[in-house]
Amino acid sequence: MKYVKRTRNTLSFGKAYPSHLQSVIGRKQFTYPLGSVEQTEAEVTLQCSKAMQVYDLRVKQATNSSPDAFNSAEVDALVDAKLKAIMKDRGALADFKVAKHIMDFYEQDKTADGSPTIAAEEAVLTAAQAASELVPQIEDVIWKEQTGQELTITDKVNGATWLALQIKADNKPKHLRNLWDGYMEYRGIDQTSKRGIHLRKRWDSFVSIIGDRPLASAMASPLEHQTLSLELNAAIRKFRDMRLLTVTGSTTSRELTDIKACLMHSSNENDFDWHLARTKISKQQAGVVKVKQPLTQEHQRLLVAHVTSPEHRHEPTSTMALLYLQGGISFSEVDRFDLEKQLTYLETEDTPYVSIEGLTKTEARKRVVPIVIGINVIREGLENTIKWLKETPQATVLRHMTNMLKAATGSNEYSSHSLRHGFSLNCALNPNVRDVDKINIGGWSSAAGSVSRISMRYGAAALGGTEQLVSLHQASREIHKHLL
Repeated sequence: MKYVKRTRNTLSFGKAYPSHLQSVIGRKQFTYPLGSVEQTEAEVTLQCSKAMQVYDLRVKQATNSSPDAFNSAEVDALVDAKLKAIMKDRGALADFKVAKHIMDFYEQDKTADGSPTIAAEEAVLTAAQAASELVPQIEDVIWKEQTGQELTITDKVNGATWLALQIKADNKPKHLRNLWDGYMEYRGIDQTSKRGIHLRKRWDSFVSIIGDRPLASAMASPLEHQTLSLELNAAIRKFRDMRLLTVTGSTTSRELTDIKACLMHSSNENDFDWHLARTKISKQQAGVVKVKQPLTQEHQRLLVAHVTSPEHRHEPTSTMALLYLQGGISFSEVDRFDLEKQLTYLETEDTPYVSIEGLTKTEARKRVVPIVIGINVIREGLENTIKWLKETPQATVLRHMTNMLKAATGSNEYSSHSLRHGFSLNCALNPNVRDVDKINIGGWSSAAGSVSRISMRYGAAALGGTEQLVSLHQASREIHKHLL
């Protein structure tokens, strides 16, 4: 990874400052600790993002020393970097106390009249004095303030760091950008995961439009909240218009849903009186969405021959294609697989299967998918495929799947989701396939009460060897009989 260096068991970020600023900054290289080598690639990427933010602020410091050029979020980022450098957290000295054994020792150190000696008085530090030892520059800052001299951004950061050491950290978000952290915690999404990083970039893109800013307290005037509401609505519309230039209306709508959900969650949690307007996307704005082309049954035969061949059977795209085609199983569903459980299900005699449980897009997506094609390819390749999905950016996964489909079929009309549409096509072309089988295997929703869905109440393991699983296998063989 660019700018990342390993030293024994730790990682660090290093990037040279622009040559014309090196004499101003007083060093050639910017360095920032990233933590242990045991971190995942996603976690290191998140740390690198923070390091790059501090690097940009250091360059800005060197070109403009006025505190007025930095907003409070930028000052906070510089304070956090300084605390990281001295290996202290915010509020580290809030409950500062001199160790009892030191107090006991100096309690004995008295002058002839019984008062503490100078050494004893100096030993009993206050939190402010302890903070001054960690930020010795604070004396210059205090002197400048007392003599009416103008403070630089460096002075402001030193003063803010000195205070931050003594004041307990407030968990309430103080800036718009930080609202995302609380929302991700509420959603139970790991921000260092591939999905978490992807969602974070989208939020940062929105914040870059409106600009990060301090948040008014719940006790602020209604006018302040109303003003920010208007600015948020304007930024949401601008984000919509920007995204519609590059993605479909449905994709833009999904992205807006996440952003607005974060804002409304934060408004409710922190008593911000925000009012977000409905954001509409007209048919003209959304444009014409290209319909996903399902794989024809002839192309499905070519695909199965390709992915089960000795040359390609060990590739993650082969395992993924077989899962996608037999039950419309998506990348995110495979990414969340419990490998040990799935391998147990795949060893079920005569009726091997995989299960989609836990967090799913809809309740209907929880299902059992019989495996009737390429069972050995899936068994052998599942572990590597899960790892591939966890470590590979989604755009790269999509590209590899598209390239594989083109190589297998000779057509460039297909995307990975064409495999799910291929499953649906197989159900539609076979008059012996019931709607209930398509719904139970593919995870489609149905009108309430129109079909009897297989219950996943007790988990997929409870279905092993049951009549329901045997029936699903028979249905799957009928759906895919042209491939058997």
